[in-house]
Amino acid sequence: MQSHPSPLVSVILPTYNRADFVGRAITSIVGQTYRNLELIIVNDGGTDHTDEIIAQYRDARIHYVKKSNGGLASARNFGLQHARGEYIVFCDDDDWFLPEKLMRQVEFMISRDLLISYTNVWVQSEDGRRTLAFRKPPKYPAAAALTRNLAPVMAFMVQRKCFAVIGGFDESLPACEDYDFWLRALRRYDCVPLNIPLAVYWHHLDNMVSDKQLMSRYMNIVAQKNLDALILARPKEISPSIERRAMRHYRLRDAKREFRDHRYGRALFAMFSAVSQRARPRQPPTR
Repeated sequence: MQSHPSPLVSVILPTYNRADFVGRAITSIVGQTYRNLELIIVNDGGTDHTDEIIAQYRDARIHYVKKSNGGLASARNFGLQHARGEYIVFCDDDDWFLPEKLMRQVEFMISRDLLISYTNVWVQSEDGRRTLAFRKPPKYPAAAALTRNLAPVMAFMVQRKCFAVIGGFDESLPACEDYDFWLRALRRYDCVPLNIPLAVYWHHLDNMVSDKQLMSRYMNIVAQKNLDALILARPKEISPSIERRAMRHYRLRDAKREFRDHRYGRALFAMFSAVSQRARPRQPPTR
């Protein structure tokens, strides 16, 4: 496919009562060295002074839309309905891009003729310390994604046409809706890493990842929801031994969650299930 040399990039930024943070995200996006972008800010039913913050920006590339509160998946899907770009990128309201994020990633997508890519990301704690989201990209992203998210949502860039095949974000999920989306994407497409940190994910007490119990539960729900379809789509990458390790990981995650809730009997049962986990038999491919 021949791409325009400077294709339009749509950046979708959901926000909900984060007036104190959202300005930093907006500034990082409109300040990109890559200029051919549109920023779609979706106010997901917030009631704070976000309107006043956004009114300070006089940039024709910003489109500010509002909807009733429905959660992150709903807000991202709403933003997708308004997006016109060839490439789609997401940024949460408490995170931000480094100045060359879009330029470097668009160049990478075009040079490799990619449908989906993801960059590395700095994970910044409240005290300002930074660590990389990953040191080395996995050889087989689909296998790695069975037990963890490949990268935070702002790391990814997706060709618009992929959404017609993958669908949008699952609005029934209260957490890990981005993880679910990338697992569904991996059934159909390669997600190719660009191992350069080009955005900052802010890990603080007010973001959802801080709720370890919620995240643990839905990481397992989402992974197991997609497991069989991923194995069917990528049997060579997800061998029976990799599947067994993933299933053990889910049981150990269950054990940790039960232990934190002081349900020690359930924790021990989950640990025993992890130790005794065996690979499921697979049917040979039909000819």
